[in-house]
Amino acid sequence: MVHSLPIKQPRPAKQSFLGDSRTIVFSKELTDQIVSTATKHGMTPFMIIHAAFNLLIARLSNESDVAIGIPVANRALTEVEPLIGFFVNNLVLRTTISDNPDVSSYLNRVKTTHIDAQANQDVTFDMLVEKLNPARSQSHSPLFQIMIVMDDFFAADNDISELTISSIAQQTVIAKYDLTLFVRYTDTFNFALEYNTDLFESGYIERILDYMRVITQSLCRNHNKSVLSLPLFDESEKNVLLSEHQEREHRVSTFDLIRAFDSNVRNCPTSIAVSDPVTALTYLELDNQIEQMIGLLKDQGVEFGDVVGISLPRNHQLLVALIAVLKLGGIYTPVETNWPGDRKQFVLADSGAKVVVTYSDLDVNLDHAGLRVLNINDLSLSTNSKKHGNQAVDWRMNNSDAIAYILYTSGSTGVPKGVQIEHSGLNNYLDHVVRQYWHDKITGSVVSSPLSFDATITTLYSGILTGKVVKFLADTSNILFDLADEISTSKASLFKVTPAHLEGLCHIIEAPVSAEHMFVVGGEQLNYSTINKIRSLLPNTTFINEYGPTETVVGCSYFTIYPEHEIPHNGPVPIGQPIQNTDLLIVNQALEMQPLRSEGELLICGAGVSIGYINRDELNEQKFISVQYNRDDKTKVPGYLSGDIVRYNQEGLLEFVGRRDHQIKIRGFRIETGEIECQINSLSFIGSSLVVVRDDNIFAYVILTDDKPDLFKEVTGALRDWLPDYMIPTFIIALEAFPQTANGKVDLTALPEPEIENKNIQFQTPENETEEMLAQIWAELLSLNVEEISRTANFFELGGHSLLALQMVSMINKNIQNNIPLASIFEAKNLEALASNIMYHVSQSAVLFDESSALNEDEVEISL
Repeated sequence: MVHSLPIKQPRPAKQSFLGDSRTIVFSKELTDQIVSTATKHGMTPFMIIHAAFNLLIARLSNESDVAIGIPVANRALTEVEPLIGFFVNNLVLRTTISDNPDVSSYLNRVKTTHIDAQANQDVTFDMLVEKLNPARSQSHSPLFQIMIVMDDFFAADNDISELTISSIAQQTVIAKYDLTLFVRYTDTFNFALEYNTDLFESGYIERILDYMRVITQSLCRNHNKSVLSLPLFDESEKNVLLSEHQEREHRVSTFDLIRAFDSNVRNCPTSIAVSDPVTALTYLELDNQIEQMIGLLKDQGVEFGDVVGISLPRNHQLLVALIAVLKLGGIYTPVETNWPGDRKQFVLADSGAKVVVTYSDLDVNLDHAGLRVLNINDLSLSTNSKKHGNQAVDWRMNNSDAIAYILYTSGSTGVPKGVQIEHSGLNNYLDHVVRQYWHDKITGSVVSSPLSFDATITTLYSGILTGKVVKFLADTSNILFDLADEISTSKASLFKVTPAHLEGLCHIIEAPVSAEHMFVVGGEQLNYSTINKIRSLLPNTTFINEYGPTETVVGCSYFTIYPEHEIPHNGPVPIGQPIQNTDLLIVNQALEMQPLRSEGELLICGAGVSIGYINRDELNEQKFISVQYNRDDKTKVPGYLSGDIVRYNQEGLLEFVGRRDHQIKIRGFRIETGEIECQINSLSFIGSSLVVVRDDNIFAYVILTDDKPDLFKEVTGALRDWLPDYMIPTFIIALEAFPQTANGKVDLTALPEPEIENKNIQFQTPENETEEMLAQIWAELLSLNVEEISRTANFFELGGHSLLALQMVSMINKNIQNNIPLASIFEAKNLEALASNIMYHVSQSAVLFDESSALNEDEVEISL
């Protein structure tokens, strides 16, 4: 197990043991509360301290399973008492809070853990490591990296006649573990928290100690509360957190999509409003067709609140149908033309659609619930007919919270779920788009994605809201090439794309484009390496990283990168700050706010939150909640539990970490695939990478800029300088391009499995004398047949342990007449890597010998 506390940088490949410490003294009142609580529960004060510290680590790391080490005297046997010697043993206290117990139950659990551990204190730590055989790494200690030490020397009466005893502070702190909490108890509890300075800053350690004070106090005062709901910080820090999480601009927005469009019809009737490869309509012509469509929908019986399925290709007719439905007070739901018939059938039935607007016969059974078909090809929509009047707008006077659309997304059970979005939420988002994503030089917006992809809304409506043009690209499979052509030839425009689109465009755009485009990027995590590559082709383009689930109207946060901004070479682009009238809160599973730097689930509150999934009451209760976090009043606001894990980075910007339901762990280690991708992308011969985990194996899919005959060796060799062994990919697979879904996201299901002959974990016979020597030694030490040992095998996975590693070093040194360090054994991932280390060590020794042989006697004396 490796803790998941927030650290200031990726864990170094080797521990430095550089340390420092910070202290805190508990008040006499809190000290008495600890003693009283211990007495009440039949515990020692040290058990209470451990319970508080364990809970603190769990809360800060957003983990439910925590392992902490403690030293014990190991003198339980009376026969050992008179002996002089060092018998101290380390015990591992593992405690879980996955069930979120109340305080009393939790304290009893900690008490049982201590009693059980003490009963087995004669089981040595080395024996435990040997039997459990965790993956070895020089980046951290095995089984636990956090320790508590009770220093009670000064609690006893140690006065000696005519002698005064006092402690002397160490001048240099050596941090054997990542964190060690030293506890001293006299009249009060005194704490010194020793920390590894490679991992933590002093300011964060001081905050940890303050959290320790608050959570200990909470533990002693709230015996009936659940442990995850206990206060972790005082009100002053909570107010700071709220100010960090909330958008500064909370205002009543008067923006309205329909009203803005009608205004542009009056103000610029002859300007082009919408175009596709075949047709272009002015604002007046578009409005005329919309009014005719409203009349046709009315003829089909569509009224306020009725659902209308939209199954049209990406062209001007799509916009006509959508605005008509919205003006009429109806609710549209996208039904893509290329969907399987069963999915179309489900969406139309589940949404309760009354009419479906299409251009041909749908591949579905239409004999249900009186569904009617409005075939747009059979209609004759004139561009100069008189309007039918504005009576369709009247519904908005008292129904601003009416539903605008239902958009179906994939469900974890395999059944799509329909997200219901209100007009108020849609208007709030579009108001943000017009205010933040447009500048004076933008001539229009470009629609390049399907209607069922909520990100399409950004460019679908914003053009007609600003008096500009909405341009539909052809609805073909060549969308990436059409995008590249539009980017290269058009004036400044607003585009909405995914990171996968950007990666593809890097290989298609042939020459730098000078236009001052605006690119809103969403749908997937964005990396700075992608921005750096596309920037060379789009030097004047502004990029906006937008984050938001479908349940919160496309986007709820954004981060802007202007052309003049210097950015890192790689790493995740922050998701930034909330949009207007939106609060973003990081919470634990009890909905308590997480402290700064700690990971937690993103709770999205405010104007854009959906009213819920249609026909999914049970799921709605889990995901959509009322929140009373506003610091100014007690008003409750709608909230959505996103399932996304986020944190604030070193710069105080919100950063996406991953999905709560896809937390990746391998052999107890939490894996951040983005960190692996970041290091792979830094290699000169890698264009981009994608890392996924399957069955405890790490797959790295890469797009190469240069051919590499031995790709696996090149990549893993470079990664070992930066990443611990457990983060080194098991497979490296080169692709021409990443497969994409219709929405432009990477299609993870279409990523190929590695060919069996290319799997690096298959059995491989040792190839040289050094590898053969190691195979013989391993076979002897592990009681295996030498034929069973592959050059890809790991010594510890075959059953080796630290004592056998010592024997191995001795046997190797005897064979090679040299002295390799013990660390080489732990550094090497497999037999092949260890053999390479040995050969390198021998060659370096030979070079030093040759240099010393060339010196005269005086030089030798000086060199010695």
